Amino acid sequence: MIRNGESGFIHTDTQALIDAMQHLLRDPAEARRLGEGARRTALDRFHIDRFARDWDEALRYVCS
Repeated sequence: MIRNGESGFIHTDTQALIDAMQHLLRDPAEARRLGEGARRTALDRFHIDRFARDWDEALRYVCS
């Protein structure tokens, strides 16, 4: 999931996305910050520990 300004950019206007990408090309530190945000989001949502915990909770719920 992309969070606008935190892990990427979401916009319905193509020109706004082009402008955002051009901004990132001019500002590598900002591009790195967004990349780190995207990595954190991916790890939080899809890490094996989260996956196992979610399955454990679901199975405990079904079996109780």
